Amino acid sequence: MDNILLPFMLEKTNVRGRITKLGSTVDDIINKHKYPKIVNKYLAELIAVCSSLAGMLKYEGIFTLQTSGDGEISMLVVDIDSNGNIRAYAKYNDNIAEDLTFEQALGKGYIAFTVDQAGNAKKYQGLVEIQQGSFEDCIKHYFESSEQVETSIKSYSEEVDGKWRAGSIIIQKLPEEEKADFNETNIYLDTCMDSELIDGSITSKDLLYRLFHELKVIIYDEKELHSKCRCSEAKILGFLKTLPENEIDSLIQDGKIDVNCEFCSTKYEFKKKDII
Repeated sequence: MDNILLPFMLEKTNVRGRITKLGSTVDDIINKHKYPKIVNKYLAELIAVCSSLAGMLKYEGIFTLQTSGDGEISMLVVDIDSNGNIRAYAKYNDNIAEDLTFEQALGKGYIAFTVDQAGNAKKYQGLVEIQQGSFEDCIKHYFESSEQVETSIKSYSEEVDGKWRAGSIIIQKLPEEEKADFNETNIYLDTCMDSELIDGSITSKDLLYRLFHELKVIIYDEKELHSKCRCSEAKILGFLKTLPENEIDSLIQDGKIDVNCEFCSTKYEFKKKDII
């Protein structure tokens, strides 16, 4: 089954993990935009990574992954709420080539991890430099340097028969676990092929059992993942009403204010009488 986040535990090695396989959800998000294929590929992969990482949250809120760098893709933003609703967008050089390496695409910069907990005015944010060769390396480096949690991750995305698919598996060492046990788990994880992460005929459960059956896989409750933006006419109008009148006037063109949501490309139109 596609479009689910599935938490799991490997009883023999006492390692926790989460697997995400995305089909129609990631394809819908990608198709809301008209990005070049290389931008779609990195954005789709980050959507899968963000979904797996969000599985660690045990409270209501929003988890966001954002890249910012001096490469051809200057920004990627993905966020997911506690209900499994995902949205994403990208900013990039209009003349971007299709054959860029990870370093060329993202350049030097950082990845920000942001947790916005419902009812808590204070946000948690962590940063890691984009100095590795993949999202996998960056995520691993962040958790090991900032959280002191040994982490491994596999992620991949690709367009298959005209539709985008993406997947990721993340495993993390629990505090009481022995180092050798995590190394053993990594040996099994390394046998995971990119094609298996995006193969719609292989369910998340089947892939976990294929990879880790010798380590005794324990499956927990799955969460469905959806493509859904949180924008609305009421929210945007509410924001516009907070602006001073002279700033509102500066936004008016041809007698109206046009607002496009970067996440879902929905277009909104307002007249001054709607705001003042």
